[in-house]
Order: sequence, then C-alpha cells, then structure tokens
Amino acid sequence: MNLLGFLILTVVLYLVLSGSRSRAAIGMVAGILYLTQNQQFNVAGFNIFTFRIVELAGFLRVVTRREFAFSYLTRIDKALIIFIIYTVVVFIVRGGDGIAYRIGWGTDAFLCYFSFRGLIQNRDDIYQLLKSTALLIIPFAILSLIESIYKFNIFSLIGARSGGSDMIRGDRLRAIGSFRHPSLMGTFGACMLPTYIAFIRNQSIRNSGILGTIACLMIVYASNSGGPLSCVGVAFVGWIFWILRSQLRAVKIIAFLLLVIVGSLMKAPIWYIPAKISSISGGDGWHRSHLMEQAFKHIESWWLAGMPTVETQTWFAYYIHATGSADITNQYISYGIAAGLGSMILFFLLLIKSFNSLGTALNKFPESDNMPIHDQHLGWALGVTIVVHMFNWIGISYFDQTYGVWYMQLALISAFQLPATARPN
Repeated sequence: MNLLGFLILTVVLYLVLSGSRSRAAIGMVAGILYLTQNQQFNVAGFNIFTFRIVELAGFLRVVTRREFAFSYLTRIDKALIIFIIYTVVVFIVRGGDGIAYRIGWGTDAFLCYFSFRGLIQNRDDIYQLLKSTALLIIPFAILSLIESIYKFNIFSLIGARSGGSDMIRGDRLRAIGSFRHPSLMGTFGACMLPTYIAFIRNQSIRNSGILGTIACLMIVYASNSGGPLSCVGVAFVGWIFWILRSQLRAVKIIAFLLLVIVGSLMKAPIWYIPAKISSISGGDGWHRSHLMEQAFKHIESWWLAGMPTVETQTWFAYYIHATGSADITNQYISYGIAAGLGSMILFFLLLIKSFNSLGTALNKFPESDNMPIHDQHLGWALGVTIVVHMFNWIGISYFDQTYGVWYMQLALISAFQLPATARPN
C-alpha cells in the first residue's frame, strides 16, 4: 500500500466510523469506487484488500452502535446467510486449492451486505444514499472519460492497471478505472442506472437523477464493453415494462414463449444467444456461450460438490495461465464449480426472495392507496436492477470490488420492504 492509497483509505474509514449512518454508507460506496484491490497486504495467507478493511470497519460500526440486530433478519438476510455458509462449507469439505480465497469470498459477502443493511434502514436512507452517490460518481465518470481519451488511468497511482494494447477495442481504449476489468467498471454504471431513471421520473429529485444517469452512461461508454452496453439496454427495456406492471403474469408467459420460439428457430443451442448479441454490441459472446455448453457437457463432474477449477483447462483450446483454468465468465457457473448445483439453487432462491420481497412491499400499497408514486418507481427500479445483474452474470463473474455494488443494492431491497416495526432503533 502506497501513501496515496493510505490517505484515501484513511478518509474513507473516517466517513465510515464517524458521524451519521448516511455518511458512513456513502463512505462505503467511496471505498468501492476510489480504492483498488492492488492496495493490499497479506496476513497468514489471507489477502487483506483495502475495501475488506472498509467493510470490516462498517460491520463493527453497525454492531457496536446497535444499528443492526440479528434478531431482525428478513427472508433475504436468511437466504443470503444459508447460501454463503453452504457454498463455503461444501468447498472446504471437497478440499483442494483456493480454500483461503473461498473463505475470503464468504467473509466479504457477509461483512459487506450486513454493513449496508445496518446503515440503510428505510426508504429515506435509500434516497439519501442514492442522491449522495450521484455526486460521488461524477468525478469517477470524468476520470474514466479522461482515461478513455488520453490513455492514462489516474488510479494507476494506487495500483490499478493502466491501459495497454490489449485494452483497445476498435480504435478506442477500454477504460478500467479502479476496477480490475473494463466490463466490471462498466457494470457499476449499468447497474446503478435503473435507480437514477426512477429519480428522473420524480420532480423533487430529478436533478440527482439526471446527473446520476449521465454519469452512469459516461462510465459505460468509457468502458467500451459489450456486456455493460447490453445491460443498459436491459435497464431501459425493464423500465418500458413499467406500463405493463399490472399484467406481469402475461408478460412472463409471452417472454417464455418468445424464448422457446427463438430457441426453436436457432440452428445453434439456445445458450448461443449471447454470441448473437455480442455480434451487435461487441464483446466475446462466443466464449460465454461455449462456456455454458461445456459446463452442461461436464455437469457430472461438478453437480454434487463442485470441482477444482484447474480441471476446466480442457474446456477450451486456451486457458488463463495465471490460474491454469478456463476463464469462467459466468457467475452462475462459477458458483456451480465452487460448490455444485446446491450452491446455484440457493443463489437462485436468494434472487427469488429478493423479487418476492419487492412484490410484497409494492402490493401492500396499490397506486390508489398509501404508497407515493416515487416509492413505487424506486421499488420497480430495484427490481430492474436485479434483472440487470442476472443478465450480466451470464457473461461475467464479479471478481473484484464489484461484489460490493451487488450487496449494497441487495441491502437496499431489504430496506425497501422492511416494515418500520422490524427496524432496530
């Protein structure tokens, strides 16, 4: 860790440990954006990344200040805990290399999620965090554009990668910012976009929505990556369905039938749809489609308790030399290889619980009843956000601080549906 990284970490920790919950929450988001994973040190075989320090500080804060109580667990909380414990335990029992990494993954998921859960306790907290985040990401978006144009990444001063010839797509650099891959930086912008579209629809917070939307689109543009660009499309389509929100059952049936029709008309299997999409948006869709084909082909090797990732080396004619394995650019398959179908099923159950909690919260207050329209917009935006993540996971796994974005937004969903009587004071 160099001096500049230490100074940024100090400011972030000050925000997290002092002052109000809203200040601490924005400090956590600042840690995601303005710290890099290369700022780290090793303790007993465990890599202590700077954001891992931030999430530990956040968790200690909410526990010691009693801002979160484990006696008030929501269904999402319980589903996440079960998913984490199952995945880590199965991985350890199966044995092999990477146990320290998997324990670190589980620790990060637990600490990050419950830090945000304690800091974001109601819808007012959600609005405050998102408004502050809109201002926070504007400098990041500007820096990403500067990197894209001038081919210099200012975050390289604190360990981030600076663009090289392999980071050029077309005639434009793929900016990476503080993240470890351009697609992951673009993921941040794409996954924050739905909530700022909701802000634009409401006059009192429209300015924050416009700023946030512009900043998110700037980040996606600078990343020059097909995956995030496709996610932007998914976000806008998700908002188009707002007008059909009272006929969602029919929409689901139509979507399923369209998928069946497309699959029957395609010469290749249906999992080669990403390859077709990437021919328009850019990116390596063929790799992602072939990965799904190979995973299904070798399901007998990993369905029960996963498999060592090095055994995926033969799935492609190429592999990652640093890990000796295939490039597992699919979050669902990544969980399957880690701990089998059980882990994948528990992850899907977590997503279902998330959708159900939003649906329950929105159905309690029809449009003609007590829930303000801006809260309905926010609830819909959070649902669209889940869909964007689900679509994105078909083509990437979150292997850097991007996981913090997902767990933050999952905590927002819990806060949106949590009744006031179930919140600790």
